[in-house]
Parts: sequence; C-alpha cells; structure tokens
Amino acid sequence: MTKKITILGCSSSMGVPVAGDFWGECDPNNPKNRRTKASILVSSDNTDILVDTSVDVRQQLNDAKQKKIDAIFYTHDHSDHINGMDDLRAYSYRSGKPIDFYTNQYTADEIIKRFSYVFDGGMDSALYTPFLKPNVIENKGEITIGDIDLHVFEQDHYSCKSLGFRTGDFAYCIDVVKMDDYALDVLKGVKTFVVDGCAYHREKSVLKSHANLEQVFEWIDIIKPEKTYISDLTMHMDYDTLCKELPDNVRPAYDGLIIDVN
Repeated sequence: MTKKITILGCSSSMGVPVAGDFWGECDPNNPKNRRTKASILVSSDNTDILVDTSVDVRQQLNDAKQKKIDAIFYTHDHSDHINGMDDLRAYSYRSGKPIDFYTNQYTADEIIKRFSYVFDGGMDSALYTPFLKPNVIENKGEITIGDIDLHVFEQDHYSCKSLGFRTGDFAYCIDVVKMDDYALDVLKGVKTFVVDGCAYHREKSVLKSHANLEQVFEWIDIIKPEKTYISDLTMHMDYDTLCKELPDNVRPAYDGLIIDVN
C-alpha cells in the first residue's frame, strides 16, 4: 500500500534555471523556483518505485537520502525522462541484481535500442554488468510492483503516448495534453492529483504536447481531487506568482515536496 510520494523534481525538460543560469520570470531568491527534471518516488513500508530517471536523478536521490530502489516506472521515452539511468548502477551493484523497470512495449523497445549496454553489458560484460531488466506492461490496466498497486492508463503527449497512473488516492499525470474517458474514469475521486501544466504562458510553443492551466481546471472539474499540484514547471512559472493566481486547493509543486497518502 502506497504511503508516501516524494516529488524529486518538478521542472520541464530544461530545468530551472535553464543552462546559462537563466531564470526567466522565476525569482532566484525563492528556493522553490530551483527545479530539477520531473520525477517522483512512490513508497510503501517495503517498496520504493522510482518514476523516470532524468539526468538529475543522482542529485535527486542523494537529496532524498534514498538508500534503495526496488523498481522503476517509465512514463515515456523522452530524453529528459530516461537519460540518467546510468546512475542506477549503484543500486543494482549493491543489491547484486538488475533493477526491474516497467513500461509499455514502445518505450521498452526504445530504451533497449538506445541503451543496449544496460542489458548486455556492452563490450565487456564482466566489467559493465547488466543493471536493468525490462518488464512490458499494457497501456492500461492494473499492475502490482512489490506491495504497491498501480492503475495505469495511456495519455496523449502529441509526439508519443505517455503513461499516467493512480495508486490509492494519488495520481500522477505528467507530459500529457489530452486524456481519454478511460483515464478520467480511473482518476475520478482521487484525493491528490499531480499534473502537467507546462503550457502556461507558452501556448504557441508547447500547447500541442503539454496541458495549460485551462485544461488542468477542466480535468479538476471532472476528477474533483481534494488537492492538485502543478508540475512540469518552466522558467515562466514563478512559484509565488502561481500561488497568487491559483485557488487554495491548487498549488505549484516543488522539489522535495513530500505527500503523505496514508
């Protein structure tokens, strides 16, 4: 049973500040504006599932003082969600076995194609032993990882299909622009909803692939969560500005946020 969600990172693909120390509209004096790339940790008493492995994952896991990873759930194959997988070697080597990851067929195929050494050891398997093990899941339906149940559903991310999920009264929907009736039915009545809002003030550039706040509020009206956190935050999304614009039950996420879902 899921007990705790840790927001390891809540930024869009470029982070905040972006390379070159550009903060955009974000106040650099507010630590909640310093954001690493989107990832979360789903934890019970016995199981810890890492959702996505960005290039920031080593920093994220060290900041969270996370000593073990039992499994990885990949939402999709975009580089800002997978390219930090090398840093998971340390967990695999300490446990003495590859880490299981779970995702749909397309994403698994792309990861295996682009990172074959992760699964066969590369040129010298005695030196660089395999450290991840793929587990293909359906685009929708219920799965159990350790003692954590996930209800998975497909999302439209324009350039690909991403996976969202619900576990207990918590749901995570990142890198999404549209959700079908199946997904919305799964989400109805969830208490805590973490959702993509990346198209805020960027309607001309990313509206096709990410939700804006208008879309988020349409989903909230259907799902009726008690609390919503906006994630996939860009340098156009200052924390304090968003808090003033949003109703009290909708807040921007921030790195290090812990959500108790007992």
